[in-house]
Amino acid sequence: MQNFVAPGDTIQCSSAPYAVTPGQGLQWGTQFGIACGTAAISTPVQAKVVGVFDVTALGTEAWTEGIAIYWDNANRRLTATAGAHIKVGHAVTIKANSAGATIGRVRLTGAAA
Repeated sequence: MQNFVAPGDTIQCSSAPYAVTPGQGLQWGTQFGIACGTAAISTPVQAKVVGVFDVTALGTEAWTEGIAIYWDNANRRLTATAGAHIKVGHAVTIKANSAGATIGRVRLTGAAA
């Protein structure tokens, strides 16, 4: 196919909205991804937009498998609460409601909100 460009599981954010390190979530516009490298604010960074990742999450929420997961950009963490947040995927595993449960496993859909 002559118009194929790339698989699309990794895309470039041309101007990081905030400083990130590898493995951190970031939102630019209505797109969400997991940073592949370190980037200062306003610099380019590659981000994975599809796949299963362990990401910082709101500790005081219980998740069940398959529920919709959103990105809380103000607090830079995953949440099960829709509110004004963008949907980024679905929970892959159960997450307990405890202050110590600050990592959630999510399958990113790659779809911009």
